[in-house]
Amino acid sequence: MLRQTHLVASGAQTWIPQVASARGNRFAYASTLAIYIHNNDDQALCKIAACQSNTITAYAWHPKDDNLLAVATNDDIVHLYDIAGDTELKTIRAPMPGVTCLEWDPIRPASLVVVCNADAYVWDSSTDTLKKLAFSPGCRITAFVRHPKVHAMSAVGTVKGEVYLLHIDDGKKEKLPDFDGPIQDLGFDPKSEDYLLVATATGKITLWGLAGLYKQGKSNEKPSQIMEFAKQPTGLSACKWIDEMPGTFVSISDRHGVIRVWNVSNANPISMIKTEQGAISSIAQLHKSTKAVVSFKGGEVAIVDLHERRTQWATGGGHTETIFDCSLSRSDCNTLVSCSFDGTVRTWDTRTKACTAVFDAGAAPSGTGSGGGG
Repeated sequence: MLRQTHLVASGAQTWIPQVASARGNRFAYASTLAIYIHNNDDQALCKIAACQSNTITAYAWHPKDDNLLAVATNDDIVHLYDIAGDTELKTIRAPMPGVTCLEWDPIRPASLVVVCNADAYVWDSSTDTLKKLAFSPGCRITAFVRHPKVHAMSAVGTVKGEVYLLHIDDGKKEKLPDFDGPIQDLGFDPKSEDYLLVATATGKITLWGLAGLYKQGKSNEKPSQIMEFAKQPTGLSACKWIDEMPGTFVSISDRHGVIRVWNVSNANPISMIKTEQGAISSIAQLHKSTKAVVSFKGGEVAIVDLHERRTQWATGGGHTETIFDCSLSRSDCNTLVSCSFDGTVRTWDTRTKACTAVFDAGAAPSGTGSGGGG
């Protein structure tokens, strides 16, 4: 009988917008085929959610129930998982190919927005019904967020640099002026009802006042820009509010390893945190904490204390795509060699489970490739 003796976790994937996430006392990151879930307090791996067999294209933790996880895969299926029970509760097939975003309703616990290219649908998991939203921007949706306090409001960003404030129930919409590049991220201020951050892939960040839009009894004033922050020449991969630091948000780029910390009162960053792992793909705040889980382009995952400006914990990285072969070295039984569709070959020490070397397969001299351990 075979018995597992070691586990070398996959690296964080890099192609979905939100690789890392956090809920309750746990945080998680997505690999190609699984969600790795860790405890906040000791960072121990406590669960691997891998009930599906296709590549993950989006996932979302339930806002009220920490044991419910929605996961979309590249076969256009949305899965609802019970994490504690290691079971798949139900599935639904998206009517259009390419699910790129999932967003739970913070008020109605069974309602999940499923974004497919330029269209969005609402899945009511209690009745297994799927309803298409009347609104469609006519081009690919790159960001979709629900307001945590104003139930009817959502913000939608597109590849053409458009941002719409959408009343999700009756289809009303308010369009902001066009931006200079694709919308990379959107975020409602968790401490207020009236502020929205807009971040573009080209590095522009702006803060907007919503003037009570879609709130009963409020005026019909239009949203207005309050602040434009210093443009980031290397572009942006995400821009997130930090709930435990009022008026504070962070920005990251997939071209470098610096986390910039901002306050809405200042057009320039108030601090910068340099990480050792390199280019950053996503970031998410831990629950009721000034710490954040960060995923990197090299597959590493780290916990960074934004207040103390230091890395508290980090993985050693791993393959960011599916592994298609591995072999033990014939000359050293403690060395494992793996190769992946991410274009790299890695060597591992089986005693420590640490990656000891990474080779770019594209840089290898022609005619020298061979299979098996050496």
